[in-house]
Parts: sequence; structure tokens; C-alpha cells
Amino acid sequence: MPVFSIQYNDKQVSDRLSQILAQTGNLKPALQEIGEYMLYATDQRFVTETDPQGIPWKPLTPFTLRQKRAKGRILKILQCTGLMRSRVNYQVIGNQCIVGVNDEKAKKHQLGIGVTKREFMGVSTDNTVEIIDILDEHVKQ
Repeated sequence: MPVFSIQYNDKQVSDRLSQILAQTGNLKPALQEIGEYMLYATDQRFVTETDPQGIPWKPLTPFTLRQKRAKGRILKILQCTGLMRSRVNYQVIGNQCIVGVNDEKAKKHQLGIGVTKREFMGVSTDNTVEIIDILDEHVKQ
């Protein structure tokens, strides 16, 4: 189980999952595809340095940039070593796809606990559209 995950509920998504379950009795393939997609979508946030709504993260301070340069670290926001980014994962457990991150610092950054809030996990409107498209393909099969 991840150290930190978020919960997402959407009626359209739930309705399509119910359809797939009624048709096939097996949600695992659809949930795995959603998991893979959400890994990609979350990783793109590290590339674009934006939250799920597309809002840019607050820039690093000059002090933080100097520290990162001095230590030979990655200069991008939320990427000192790349470890937190690489720990985003998903699991399909029963009829759920859990997308989370196995890194203690992730929750602090996501929620702004003692540090600047920089959300990287979440489901945007575009993500919901893609998830519904994925599910529609499974309904057709």
C-alpha cells in the first residue's frame, strides 16, 4: 500500500465500471489500464511542473536553487533526486485502483504541511475524460 494516496469518485466512471462488471465480471483489465494512464498523467505533472488543474507550482526560491546546485541535485521543482517521482505507483485491489506514492515527503508537498504546497496527485477534468474513454473501450469489448 502506498504511504499516501488520494480518493476519487465520479458518477460517470462508477456507472461505466458497473457496466463492465455486469458484462464481464472482471474489472481488473480496465482498472490496470486506468492505473497505467494515471501513472503517465502524474508523471507529466513533474515534467510540466503543474498541479492537476494545470496551475504552475510555485517556483523554487533562489536559496533552494543554490543548495540544489551546490549538491549537484536536479534543479526541477519537487525533484531533488527523482526518488519521489519514481515512487508513484498503482495497485488494483478488488474493484479499486489505488494510485499513490511510497514517499513520506509526498504527503507534505501535496498538502502543504510545513512546506510550500505543490499538488502533483489528483484527477483533472481531462483525466476524467480519458478515464471514461478507457472504460468505454472496455464496455464495447
